[in-house]
Amino acid sequence: MLTYTLMIHSSPHETEIFITAADFAKQLLESGHKLDRIFLYKDAVQAAIDTQIPQQGQQRPIDSLLTLKENHAINIQACIANSTRRGLLNYSEANRYEKHTNLIPEVELVGLGEMTEACINSDRVITFAA
Repeated sequence: MLTYTLMIHSSPHETEIFITAADFAKQLLESGHKLDRIFLYKDAVQAAIDTQIPQQGQQRPIDSLLTLKENHAINIQACIANSTRRGLLNYSEANRYEKHTNLIPEVELVGLGEMTEACINSDRVITFAA
């Protein structure tokens, strides 16, 4: 059994990268491996904006990852620097900048130290980027 961390770098609106990452994660878990966390970096943080409305009949790109979180207690984390730069704020950052929160509650804003920790603690780090 190996421990994996998945990193997603690409915008959720330009590619099918979130579907690919979720399918990969499901396969890992079904094969008996451990998934430590999913880290959203660069434009991928846009998937964690709570106010997005998908096209009729479609899911938000992050919904399949949220299902994995719910079923397998997997952490989904977004880079705080990339998030705030794009206007994505949790409660703490919204108060700090006197703005409104718009982060999906199941996603945690974290610094690059968390990503470094994930790389150290994982046997494999898989990056999804377009």
